[in-house]
Amino acid sequence: MTTRARAALLAPALTVTLAFTLAACSDEPAPVRETGVDPEWYAELDRAVEDADQVGDVPVLSSGSCPIDTPEVAGHDLDEDSPDVGVSTLGDSGHRLICSWSPPATDLVVARFDDPAELELAREDVSRVGEVDNGQNVQVTEAITVGRREFFVRRTTFPTNDSHIDYAVWFLDEDEQGLVLLDVETTDTHDLIETYDAQQAAQDLADLLS
Repeated sequence: MTTRARAALLAPALTVTLAFTLAACSDEPAPVRETGVDPEWYAELDRAVEDADQVGDVPVLSSGSCPIDTPEVAGHDLDEDSPDVGVSTLGDSGHRLICSWSPPATDLVVARFDDPAELELAREDVSRVGEVDNGQNVQVTEAITVGRREFFVRRTTFPTNDSHIDYAVWFLDEDEQGLVLLDVETTDTHDLIETYDAQQAAQDLADLLS
């Protein structure tokens, strides 16, 4: 058999193989982001600020859809619910996008500063590891690493009201002068007050960022 004839016989098989390979590749999941924040999150923040009628230091929330993909927090599928969404200024140079759900009471905040000094001030505030009792509540802050990201988790309990525990988780994005906050208020709903903890809160934000 001549080389040209052999090539003619192999061509259909190669075409089928290539088509199968390309189809298989197209079904592969998107790569997991191991560090930082998806740039699209900041793009959504910018769009939300641009589209807002007015932007002040107090966020005005209205029912809508969160532009950030938020599949699950505390075992609850947030995408099934309609959150309250809004924007505001933050400090002297920053803006933030807020998505708020209930129940469980959950807030996701994406923020970015023009002035890197303000991010440093935020770091100083949220990274004070240890316990603080101010008489009205007790705050315990710890640094938790999940994968290649470091999170600061603050657990707030209320001695005169044991019906809920609040978990605030911060990720500070030094490269983009941004931060992401996930705040989850646990109650007896879904037994979260008994089963949710600081490690799970950090894992929830890590999963959203990935």
